Amino acid sequence: MMSYIRTFVLTLVLASCSLDGIVSVDDPEGGARELDNKSVKSKAGAIGVYYSSIASLKKAVSIISKDVALFTDEVQVMPYLYFGDNGRPNSDELLDSRTARGATDILGNTAIRFSSDFYTHINSARIHASQARQLFMQYGDSSTQSLVANAYSIEAYAILLLAENGCSGIPLTDIPFEGSVEYTEGYTTQELFAKAVSLFDSSLSMMHDSIHFYTLARVGSGRANLGLGNFEDAALSVVDVEQSSPSFTLSYSEAFTPGSNSQDNRFWTTTSASLDPVVAFQYVENGEGINGMEWLSPPGEVQDPRVPIGLSSSHAVPQQRKFVGGNPEFVLASWIDAQMIRAEATLNRNGFAGIEWLGPVNDARRSIGLSDTSGLESPMARVDLLFRERAFWFYLTGTRLGDLRRQVRQYDKLIQDVFPVGEYTKSNPNSTSRILFYGDYYVFAPPLSEIEYNYEYSGCDHLNP
Repeated sequence: MMSYIRTFVLTLVLASCSLDGIVSVDDPEGGARELDNKSVKSKAGAIGVYYSSIASLKKAVSIISKDVALFTDEVQVMPYLYFGDNGRPNSDELLDSRTARGATDILGNTAIRFSSDFYTHINSARIHASQARQLFMQYGDSSTQSLVANAYSIEAYAILLLAENGCSGIPLTDIPFEGSVEYTEGYTTQELFAKAVSLFDSSLSMMHDSIHFYTLARVGSGRANLGLGNFEDAALSVVDVEQSSPSFTLSYSEAFTPGSNSQDNRFWTTTSASLDPVVAFQYVENGEGINGMEWLSPPGEVQDPRVPIGLSSSHAVPQQRKFVGGNPEFVLASWIDAQMIRAEATLNRNGFAGIEWLGPVNDARRSIGLSDTSGLESPMARVDLLFRERAFWFYLTGTRLGDLRRQVRQYDKLIQDVFPVGEYTKSNPNSTSRILFYGDYYVFAPPLSEIEYNYEYSGCDHLNP
């Protein structure tokens, strides 16, 4: 049996790449169902593979949103004094402090690596989307043309997540519907963004029967163009996204099911109804590592509705309330995204001057009853305000790392002025393995299996933003 239609090759040893025999695809509602050879090579089989790509994307988004939140300044691990430890940092503490321990590849390089779950699911999403298009070309008809457009967007969004969060030098091994595995060398960050733009543009060139997928393609292209520094193209990408345009959302289970997290948003597993930490002991604090965002409103002021916070009943520490059991939707692309893209493009078009860029920012704020924010004299202060707005709008959606990196790459900010730095205070001071300071890792690298199995790949070009 081949799982996930020959799912990500570096996690499995594959003897063949044909679709002979029995295969298993993810059901969009979370299960798995088996299809035999004849079933896959059909219109129904193509649709099954297509839905499997969406299911894989859902899982990947859930994982990366949690990992990025810890890796940046959105959430932190609870200090050791609340939950104790055995003297050794756990995986969340390593992420939170951006510290790499062990996991040295065969070339002697150490890095903080994508979790194997995320890497498998994100590559399954893009490979299944590509395979679905190939199947639709052979077995589809006019009724599946829109699904081809959607599949382009799914593949593009998967690559966009790799570009925003991964090191420069991410391979895109391909597994065609029929034929041999096609290993690749690493793509630079710019090449990944460019490939995502190309795929999104292919999606936009085709017929859509689902407007929310059209929103995903538009916003996705805008985000990828921001990554490239192509601000005018970014603005053009979202020109048709209006306030009335349907958002693209992923729907997850409403509650954590013990023993299965395949469809659950990982944040829901850390916040129970009573606001007690359950799994990862994550909490929200202002100014993590000196540079962290001020997420909590000052005492006596109303908390910003974009970053809902509550207090744990047992530890009286602030915890996120954006994703809990009663909020099963995760927005990937919306009019708000388009407004922030327009604002950034306008700010750059005007050389960081003027107040025109504040138009889309304040339109977005008014849509939820927030008062207007005003212009600032300093050009860099305007940049800071823009990224503060982005941080609040897109809190816990897996975009924060991409935004921090873009500030370094395109706005000439110093790494140590953007990422949390300095003393790390959450480790047990009695531990011989205590983490003393934030580490100097700023991106995720592929898992060790990539170098072990992909003979074309030689590791990241660099681990800087």
